[in-house]
Amino acid sequence: MSQTEGQHSSDQPPAVILTVTAGSISGKTFVMDSNTTFLFGRGRACDARITEDEQVSRHHFIIEANPPEAVLRDLGSLNGTYLNDKKQGGRDKNASPEDAATVKHPAVPIRDGDQIRVGKTTISVTVREAVRCAKSSKVAEPLLTHATLPEEQLRSMLFSDPGTSDGSKISVPGCTILEEVGRGPYGSVYKAARNNEARPVAVKVLIARGEVSERARTLFAKEMEIASRLTHPNLVRILDFGIAEALFFIVSEYCSGGSLASKMRERGGTLSYGDIQPWIHHGLEALADAHRHKFVHGDIKPSNILLQQRAGGLVAKLSDMGLMRGFQKLGLAGLSLLQNDPTRILFQPRELFCGDREVSPASDVWSFAATLYHALTGAHPYPFDGQRESVDVVLGEEPIPLEARGVALPAHLQSMFARALDPDPSKRFHDAGEMLDCFHTE
Repeated sequence: MSQTEGQHSSDQPPAVILTVTAGSISGKTFVMDSNTTFLFGRGRACDARITEDEQVSRHHFIIEANPPEAVLRDLGSLNGTYLNDKKQGGRDKNASPEDAATVKHPAVPIRDGDQIRVGKTTISVTVREAVRCAKSSKVAEPLLTHATLPEEQLRSMLFSDPGTSDGSKISVPGCTILEEVGRGPYGSVYKAARNNEARPVAVKVLIARGEVSERARTLFAKEMEIASRLTHPNLVRILDFGIAEALFFIVSEYCSGGSLASKMRERGGTLSYGDIQPWIHHGLEALADAHRHKFVHGDIKPSNILLQQRAGGLVAKLSDMGLMRGFQKLGLAGLSLLQNDPTRILFQPRELFCGDREVSPASDVWSFAATLYHALTGAHPYPFDGQRESVDVVLGEEPIPLEARGVALPAHLQSMFARALDPDPSKRFHDAGEMLDCFHTE
């Protein structure tokens, strides 16, 4: 998101443009031309920070944009947020901030010409639409509710029949789809046989939310081409990838041992340090290799740490390198924070929701440490309680130390986790290689 003074040019990509027309920062313009967020309030993390208006709360409201779409959510503010003079959110004057924070307000669409008002500040919304290209495409409407579709129906909608050609469906060269093994907010994962090879492969299909341009397809393919060059043994290798209009797929190694997430479920919700110790080493080795190659993951979580059976036991392998990061960056994931995938915030660091919002190796370090923290405790570093707005928790609270969760580790490991989970990226390990060195320190 960029911040400018004065007018904007009309010959630019689609964007949601917020122009402050009244108040202490009148004249400022905020241009949201990618999948990003805008935070308004008194707090230091806010993009539009209003310090002298007592009607403005610390974290007052948030907007998520995936141009040309955008939604606004009040974050439990005292006085509410007015959209076209209709009050959104707010709380009873007698309710404490803590009590009000337990009331979640819906995300409401904002459109071209809307007016947002908080206290003395008024913001005008301009939506710059995309110029539709002849090669742009969208998925069939039923696919947008893929999570509820029966397995056979979803498969028939995603994959073309053998020997037929349907440009709107996926054809995976040399692969026979065997069974669905997982389903998430953006698509499904299938076990498949490939070219009569003894070992099966995994085929992951992502369903774009909204219109997909030729430029987005080209950039996504470029991102996957770079990721496929990573060959560390603890990375799940990308073997092939492709695009069919608004459907995207990757073919990768199939890991028969499940994932860190499934292993947690098998063991009742948590794992011991002894269980995950070798997997910490495997994951850091893989991530350090990616960082050496100037590549960041951007979506580390328990379901993306896969397990493969080897002679010496289960080996951990990092999957989906750069996959969702690229999908979100190109606007293909839709409004992923406030609508499609609200759990995404649980394993992502603070800087992705304020400031420049750029994913860095230090961001991967935080997400990896948060994933391990979750495996050890069944909880998350920030004090999410299922009631208070998650964004407000991340921006306003400090991570809870592992020892406060009842996990006893050697002092150097407690220190490693504390540093890796610092909200300030400049105070963390610079990359996974630096964290790996600390992990090996006794």
